[in-house]
Amino acid sequence: MQSHFNDRARVIMYFTATATSHVNLSDVDIDVNKIIMNNDSAFVESLKSLASRDATVAIAINTKVKTAAKHKNIKIEKRAMIVARLFSQSDYNQIVKNSASQIETNDSEKVESFVARESIYKHEDNAYSVCYNKDSVYLYCHVDRTAFSQYYINDVQSTKQQVAEYLTASAAKQLLSDRVYNKEHDIEHKVFVRTIKVDNIDFVIEQ
Repeated sequence: MQSHFNDRARVIMYFTATATSHVNLSDVDIDVNKIIMNNDSAFVESLKSLASRDATVAIAINTKVKTAAKHKNIKIEKRAMIVARLFSQSDYNQIVKNSASQIETNDSEKVESFVARESIYKHEDNAYSVCYNKDSVYLYCHVDRTAFSQYYINDVQSTKQQVAEYLTASAAKQLLSDRVYNKEHDIEHKVFVRTIKVDNIDFVIEQ
């Protein structure tokens, strides 16, 4: 078993190697007793425990970004640290309504009628944020803020604007926007949801 000291060292090394000039460590609580590394199968059980308590966590992720079909040979990766809320039960509909009601350009009747589509994931009872699709485990969360994010195009550090050039029009617009547009209900809101494949999580830190 790794010591908390070694875990903390790995976290600091992650920050340093990922985006030295873009990380504000004061934005993330690095408590050595709350670092949970994605080392083994016990990690999922830890995520279930966090979700059952509706915990807020910092999540270090390393994911591939899907490009438009015409750029399928371009490799784009994203490293990020997000601070997000986990949930024991789903309350997405109400959270979206609360957010959308604060945007003056939304139609109030459309906001009130908002109902999310049925999830394609199978969610854990009393730990809703832990979910499954086929043979993979995912972590569903609502992003409060991003401590840092860094993109790489074919292993070269790149900006969001550069990445957007390789995405579909809708994906590029979403990447560069500070709002989410729901076409089905014709409303905007600021509830950013991520469903992250657990294999793409390096570690979490309870906040």
